[in-house]
Amino acid sequence: MNDRQRKTIEYLKEHKRLTTKEYSNMFNITERMARLDIKELTHRRIIKRMGTSDKTAYYVLAEI
Repeated sequence: MNDRQRKTIEYLKEHKRLTTKEYSNMFNITERMARLDIKELTHRRIIKRMGTSDKTAYYVLAEI
């Protein structure tokens, strides 16, 4: 897990939800890189995707 991903977990503990665009803006990275980081976190079941389409998708911490 990289530093951005660790900071994202802390961010979600406080703010409860995050979009790909917010993630890319937080770390000044491309949305493609943001999606790759988020994909890894969802694959590890640390966060989960909510929303029905790409335009309305956001991410929350997965329940343990």
